[in-house]
Amino acid sequence: MQTQPLNWRQRDSWIRWVVLITALSGVATVTGRVLLYPAQSKVLSTAYRFPEQVALAGQPGQAEALALDPEFPEFYATAHRYRYQYQERSVDIEMYYLVRPNAELTELLEDQFNQVPNPETALIKQSPDTGAYLTYSDSDRVYLTACINPHGGSTVTDQAFKYNRNFHDIQHRLLPWLRGEPLKDERCLWAQLSTPAAADDAAATRTLEQAWKSWYDWWQAHFPEATTVN
Repeated sequence: MQTQPLNWRQRDSWIRWVVLITALSGVATVTGRVLLYPAQSKVLSTAYRFPEQVALAGQPGQAEALALDPEFPEFYATAHRYRYQYQERSVDIEMYYLVRPNAELTELLEDQFNQVPNPETALIKQSPDTGAYLTYSDSDRVYLTACINPHGGSTVTDQAFKYNRNFHDIQHRLLPWLRGEPLKDERCLWAQLSTPAAADDAAATRTLEQAWKSWYDWWQAHFPEATTVN
């Protein structure tokens, strides 16, 4: 049996029904949320305690809490440093738990740590396995830094961080939002990997990139839960 194509009147009627059903579904969702939870009364908690032991590619390391400068912005919640011997290099990893941050990492490096990555050595790279990260060096050390997001790949710029919130959080946090929690999970684990500078900084950078892949995978699987407080 052959089917006849829809004429323009039928197509127009079908499109109208699709638009109407979509609009009504959206109205019902928002109305239900407003009726059940009239006002958002919860915010993301800043409480978090970094684990004392995190293996890097199966290698144990040393860990210590970092004291945050009282003059740091309030979005710095807590910090920790991990140290490893990795591929015959000493690798330090500083982790900062940020809540509702300015996620423009070059600004954070300059404002809080007086580090201004040299444009001649600084490079933002994109990995399909992790996301974006920044590599740079100074006279003493080689660095790799990135913001591990709760959803979406790692980021270096605040614009990319906000894009992940707008695009990914809507997919993952609709039900928490209906329960009165924030729709956007504005938290970041800022990772700062470094190793002593060497005659071949490119080789040192490759070591950090290999360590970063393992580090990112572990923290993506163990990202702090999005707890809330009233």
